[in-house]
Order: sequence, then structure tokens, then C-alpha cells
Amino acid sequence: MMQRSTSEIAGWIGAAFFVALFAVANLLPIRFLWGFNFYSYLPPVWIWIALGVILVSALPPVAGLLMRFLERTSSTLSTSTRNQIITCAVVLCAFAALCWIFS
Repeated sequence: MMQRSTSEIAGWIGAAFFVALFAVANLLPIRFLWGFNFYSYLPPVWIWIALGVILVSALPPVAGLLMRFLERTSSTLSTSTRNQIITCAVVLCAFAALCWIFS
């Protein structure tokens, strides 16, 4: 059996708490969790997609791939001005997509 450190266990407990809070806030008609219930204003399919992505990204093989991808991407984007312009364009497109989804 693999031994886990206390900080790793605390991290998993904290992550599980926030995923549960996200699920409860978005799947139940609770309006006082205003920082977590933003998907409750959208069609239910968006809630299930978000929860699925969160849970799949928590799997160790997927999390490792995701972290390597994010590290590689962040180091690549921070090296030149051209990459920084591309980063700004990607962030702008992501913001526009969020505005479109919530409109």
C-alpha cells in the first residue's frame, strides 16, 4: 500500500469539499452560494459537463498529462512577444465564449 503524506491527504479532502460544494450549489435550488452556483443559471447539460471535466481531470493519469501540458504551454507562451499576443487573443476568445454562454 502506498503511503500518502498529510499534505497530500489534506489536498484531496479540500478538493473533494469544493467539488461537493460545486455540485450541491449547482444541482440544488440554493441561491445563497453565489460564488459557486453560476451554472444553475444555465441549462443542466453545462453542469454535467463541468462536473465531468472536474472529476476526469482529478484522475492521476489525466492530471499528470494536464499538468505537463500546462507547464509546457506556459513556458512556451512566456518566451516571446508573438506568443504573448497569441495568449491575449486566446484569453479574449475564452472571455467572449463565456459571455456568449451566459447571455
